[in-house]
Amino acid sequence: MNNESKIGVFLCKCDGRIESPVDLEALDRLVREDPLVAYTEIIPFSCTAPGLTRLKEVIQEKGLNRIV
Repeated sequence: MNNESKIGVFLCKCDGRIESPVDLEALDRLVREDPLVAYTEIIPFSCTAPGLTRLKEVIQEKGLNRIV
C-alpha cells in the first residue's frame, strides 16, 4: 500500500463572504508553492450540490487522500 499523502486544498468563494476579507487568488498561489500540496482549486459555493460534485470528481481524478 502506498502511504504517500496527496493533499488537495479547496478554497471556497462563498458569495464574497470569504473572498472579501481574504485574497483567494493570492492564497491559492501561495498554497501551490508548497511541495506537499498536489492540487488546489477555488470553488464557488463548495457546500452546494454542484460544488460537492466537483470536489468528489477532483478527489477521485487526482487520487487525493488528504483534503483541506
